[in-house]
Amino acid sequence: MKKIFQFGIIVMVTIIFSFVSCKKNTTETTADDTASQQQLAADEHIQSTEAENSLNEANDAMGATGLGKTSPISGATIDTSSILNKMVLIHYNGLNADQTRTRTGDIKIQLTNGSRWKDAGAIITVTYIGFKVTRVATGKSLTFDGIITVTNTSGGKIFVDPIVIHDAASTGFQITFDDATIRKWNLSRKRTFTKTAGVLSVKVEGTGLADGNSNLLSWGQTRNSENFYTQISTPIIYNTYLSTKCPGIFMSGVRVYKGLSHQLTLTLGLDTAGNAVDVSSPKCPTNYKIEWTNAAGKAKSLLLLY
Repeated sequence: MKKIFQFGIIVMVTIIFSFVSCKKNTTETTADDTASQQQLAADEHIQSTEAENSLNEANDAMGATGLGKTSPISGATIDTSSILNKMVLIHYNGLNADQTRTRTGDIKIQLTNGSRWKDAGAIITVTYIGFKVTRVATGKSLTFDGIITVTNTSGGKIFVDPIVIHDAASTGFQITFDDATIRKWNLSRKRTFTKTAGVLSVKVEGTGLADGNSNLLSWGQTRNSENFYTQISTPIIYNTYLSTKCPGIFMSGVRVYKGLSHQLTLTLGLDTAGNAVDVSSPKCPTNYKIEWTNAAGKAKSLLLLY
């Protein structure tokens, strides 16, 4: 009888331990949201980067010195056959300038307000038609369809005048992810172009307002149907491909993703050790970092390549 009693206790302890262990593993698995957080950061970062690149190329297609006097664009041809209607079309079918992304599809740019794009208050309507961007390193892609309106707020010609300010916005901009998920995003940003000593930099600030959140760069739903609001807490600064230093590189800036179950912070302009690269340094930033607190209350971070 004593042996039976002892055996019963052992069985009971084993069952309890197994239950607690199982519960602990389940909690840890639930709390480990690294993959989903990394996915959101990558999706929004690629979208924001390509939106900036394509808007810069739309400006190039309109001509640095006048409508139709175009600049060449890597992996694309420019159709000016509708120039009398103040419209140009970019056909993409190749690699971007640094050969890290392949782009296909079209972007139509039309001057819809004003007689000259360089005039203050002039507006261009940028229409994305099946514009697909695929990262060479991973094969992952995003496809853009929708319209962004850009206002030349300050007037002047980018990369000719010392400072030019553009305001860009879109509602219901369609994003198709590589898993066929489709989402509608809203975009709103102020873009300040500065030309100094061969460096052509752009400062990006969020100007959107939604659901009590301000300074928004973009907002909508993730591919997992979770609402998000991308707030710019520190302006994003990057150098364009026409710069003599760090062309096409994000130099600094901080985005905060709100509305998620676990708020996410993304910091740009870091080196491979996660340290901020000083603007006076000859080195160029190579990485960005995402940080959040998971469901278990544990601080998490990832250092990722651009």
